[in-house]
Amino acid sequence: MKRVGHLYETMCDIDFIKKAIRNAAKGKTDRAYTRRIIDDIDYYAQELKQMLEAGDVQLSPSQTCVIFDNSCRKQRTITIPRFYPDQIIHWLVITALQPVIMRGMYRYCCGSIPNRGGIDAKAYVETAIHDGKMRYCAKLDISKFFDSVRPSVLLDMWRRKIKDG
Repeated sequence: MKRVGHLYETMCDIDFIKKAIRNAAKGKTDRAYTRRIIDDIDYYAQELKQMLEAGDVQLSPSQTCVIFDNSCRKQRTITIPRFYPDQIIHWLVITALQPVIMRGMYRYCCGSIPNRGGIDAKAYVETAIHDGKMRYCAKLDISKFFDSVRPSVLLDMWRRKIKDG
């Protein structure tokens, strides 16, 4: 497996930053804080580029709140980062990492993956059962998974795939 490099340079590209701003703003364009940044996207993209190149990106402390998710009937603790620069930086990182993440991913990982989801997984399982390829099926969910991941272990895994510091 080849390690990928030069992702940070990609993240510092103005067009890439503007794309991240637009992605972060989807579904929130009616909000004043988002509208202010979208209306002056060139200025904020340039400011983010300078932050990234100088290496002085400071993320704000996030707010957390507890909600009750009716779809799965359980309580969730939601972390809400500030839109600028936190959510935009998150989008920059994820957009740059997406090809690296997708390259080694099992085809039927469906949660939070673009163009995949519960409907895709359900269709596969139904087809496999109908064709006789599958006798048993299990739906699994690891409780509090993201809270239990140790950052040092995660960073070691990323170092095996990515050259950038």
